[in-house]
Amino acid sequence: GYFNVDQWLDGFHKSFSRALAKKAAKFAEKKGFKKICCGHTHDPMKYEQNGICYYNSDWLEHSSYVAEYENGELEICFANGKKRGP
Repeated sequence: GYFNVDQWLDGFHKSFSRALAKKAAKFAEKKGFKKICCGHTHDPMKYEQNGICYYNSDWLEHSSYVAEYENGELEICFANGKKRGP
């Protein structure tokens, strides 16, 4: 069989992104925050842990951003109109 580097890197990246989300949520919880927004992992995601919401957007590869509404809700939005959130 062949070793699929692309598939391995994708799995590694997803694991890294999930680990970062967990650490960021733990940091936010220690500081008394309910929400935390990060970037740079190129993996738009929303993750919840112990009532803390972690948001990550990525403009470069997915054209995504985190929108905040007047009611304080956050949502991951995409330039093509798709949404992932609250």
